[in-house]
Amino acid sequence: MSPRIDLRVNSVAFDRTNLILYVHISQIFRIWLVPFYSAPASLVTVLHLDHVPASSADENGEAGKGKYYITAQNDLYQTSEFVRFFWPGGFLVVWMWQFAATFFCILGALFLSPLTALQEHFNQGGGLWDKDVPDSLSGRLEKKYL
Repeated sequence: MSPRIDLRVNSVAFDRTNLILYVHISQIFRIWLVPFYSAPASLVTVLHLDHVPASSADENGEAGKGKYYITAQNDLYQTSEFVRFFWPGGFLVVWMWQFAATFFCILGALFLSPLTALQEHFNQGGGLWDKDVPDSLSGRLEKKYL
């Protein structure tokens, strides 16, 4: 049941100080057992590298730059992309779930904004509507550590 995976590298970013390579990949995943189904997905692969300097000179007598070896690999899929591997059409359910969650978050923010305004107005010291903002716990912590 070995799958056939066609992939395309869209972009690459290299962090030299931390030796991390970020690769954005688009792939099409196919299993020979299910001949007409393919799962296109997009992912970011994070490769942790180890640099081994060149030990000897090359044919021209110049020292090489060395090689990079992969020490760890993390494949980061979005939920809507990952579900495509085992549930055809499942990305639509995930997309609808994300849309509903976003809708209810916006609805909650709109309907509860008057409550936030009341809490700020009647807060001890006036909150944001008065010139004297109370010294909150977070303010004391910031002063302590800054």
